Amino acid sequence: MKTRKAIEMTKSIWTSLGVAVFVFFLLEVSFSLAFRTKDNFFGSATAYVDPRENADAYEDRTWVASYYREFARSQVAQWRPYVYWRQQPFEGEYINISKSGFRVTPSPLPLENGSSPPIRIYMFGGSTLWGTGARDSRTIPAIVATRLAEKGVSAEVTNLGESGYVSTQEVIELLVQLQAEKSPDFVVFYDGVNDTFSAYQQGVAGIPQNEFNRIREFNLSGAANRQRLWSIGLGNSFQDLSTVRFLRGLSRRIGVMERDIVMHSSITLSDEQVDVLARDVVVKHERNMQMAHALGGQFGFKVLSYWQPTIFQKPHLTEYERSWFDFARPMQAFFMRTYAFAQAAKAAQ
Repeated sequence: MKTRKAIEMTKSIWTSLGVAVFVFFLLEVSFSLAFRTKDNFFGSATAYVDPRENADAYEDRTWVASYYREFARSQVAQWRPYVYWRQQPFEGEYINISKSGFRVTPSPLPLENGSSPPIRIYMFGGSTLWGTGARDSRTIPAIVATRLAEKGVSAEVTNLGESGYVSTQEVIELLVQLQAEKSPDFVVFYDGVNDTFSAYQQGVAGIPQNEFNRIREFNLSGAANRQRLWSIGLGNSFQDLSTVRFLRGLSRRIGVMERDIVMHSSITLSDEQVDVLARDVVVKHERNMQMAHALGGQFGFKVLSYWQPTIFQKPHLTEYERSWFDFARPMQAFFMRTYAFAQAAKAAQ
């Protein structure tokens, strides 16, 4: 009797699993066909509407939606020794990335015959300086070049910014440029947010963002790590399922996953540990700038360094800014402590 019940229960379980797998298969096929049809007609970049399209900084909004679709297509990283990543070359209406992986800065003032060579300016920073949300002609380096041209100064401004970069990566990129015998006249660093966020994210100052990914992926091709490689591969395959894509889109539409950036730290620190870590962010950045100044003395260029503001320092916020402030609120205390130390260090110089 017990054996018969066990057999019936086993059959019931397998029947339920079979039905669940069949239903999932039908959903996956249906969503795959729907997404393929949509992507063929409208392009895959239309599957996700970037929330930054709603930013109130755009007076002319006629180009914004097209820009963010182009932005989504342009964000393909390639491996780069020492600094980990650079964007792949890209040609678009609003965004152009050179073969070297650098955002193109239009030259507003061509050289006249017999005129002296333009001054060479290298500018480093994260996504803000790279120009996320801005057309080629409206990035910070492009604006610098335009303002200098208006004053009759011919300048060759190179945008060496990259999304996610911390100041250590920027100094290493400077070394790479100097190795190639490309010496500038001025070097500008625009930092703060990424150095601070990386420390907040990982509990360690002075390392690139998402360093845990490099630790997880290191030496995966070795025989001893093939099981981990299979696990990561299966996880990535799961993320590529059309059903998962549909659920992500649904979650964004109802506001559950409106932004992709994880704003919560993976570690818990006491107030004393927060102070130590915040100070260490500033110290590491200062030492990076000291090394840059030393290189400037050796190779004949001047270094200018700026600590970029954040939404936490702005006293009056728009409705759009308030939505981002609420989203980033978990980071506020750590950012405020770090920036206070940075301001004190600047005043002491």
